[in-house]
Amino acid sequence: MTLKTFWVSPRQHPDFAWAWLSRFLLTLASYMFTTFRLLYLQHELSLTAAEATEVMATGVLIYTIAVMVGAQSAGWLSDKLRRRKAFIALSTLVFGIGMLMLICSSSVGDFYLAEAVLGLGFGVYMGVDLALVIDVLPDPENASKDLGVFNIAMSGPQVIAPAIGAVLVNTAGGNNYSLLLTGAAVLCVIGAIAILPVKKVR
Repeated sequence: MTLKTFWVSPRQHPDFAWAWLSRFLLTLASYMFTTFRLLYLQHELSLTAAEATEVMATGVLIYTIAVMVGAQSAGWLSDKLRRRKAFIALSTLVFGIGMLMLICSSSVGDFYLAEAVLGLGFGVYMGVDLALVIDVLPDPENASKDLGVFNIAMSGPQVIAPAIGAVLVNTAGGNNYSLLLTGAAVLCVIGAIAILPVKKVR
């Protein structure tokens, strides 16, 4: 009975369901990479564990700064233009492009650039996504419950991403980071498409 109270029918509330799916896919793509980021640096860029740790720390800093810039800029511009879906779709695609850039990275500089693109995409998404979600909540009078359901789209992928990522990385002989990143990029494309059917928000 407790679980039933958290159920939100996709048929009755399709806008909420599409927004939930979009966030779930983007978050899943993100954690598929971040779970294996350190191993990616060691294998793909031939870094030692110590070097990879240092590079990863700098990459996370670049990513965080890009997230902050993207979120602040997108939030302001989205409010000014009164548009949400375009920002979310575009940011999800940009995040996917960052994943593809990682496949082509052959140096630490390339990795840093990819981290900046990933951070910008995720920042723009986070700067607009919550505003869209609030507009499509099934029951504004019970917003806390519905926001809790929506947050599952952020926490759930953290649980399953390592398992999915491990399967992809270990396909065809192991260390298949190209397959991992391609899979993450595909999830981003699907996530961008998933936001388009939302009708209540422009």
